[in-house]
Amino acid sequence: MNANTNATAGFKYGRSETARDNIVYNDLNPAIAKMLDMYTVVVVVVVVVVVVMLVRVVVVVVVVVVVVVVVVVVVVVVVILVRVVILL
Repeated sequence: MNANTNATAGFKYGRSETARDNIVYNDLNPAIAKMLDMYTVVVVVVVVVVVVMLVRVVVVVVVVVVVVVVVVVVVVVVVILVRVVILL
């Protein structure tokens, strides 16, 4: 039987350059994990800042809408009162 077609052929790399490459990569995993953690923190901070900015914009828009509605109501009430007074 050919060793390349054997079910355990995956172990043929145990003494090769690929095995050493995997060992070096495994040594880099903590460094990569630390970088990913750092990038995750940065992304979370950016998302929080964007959400806070959007909330501030929404609050400003709501305040402006409320002020406009109040002004319109006051104008309508004044116009109605003026018409009532003129009719008296």
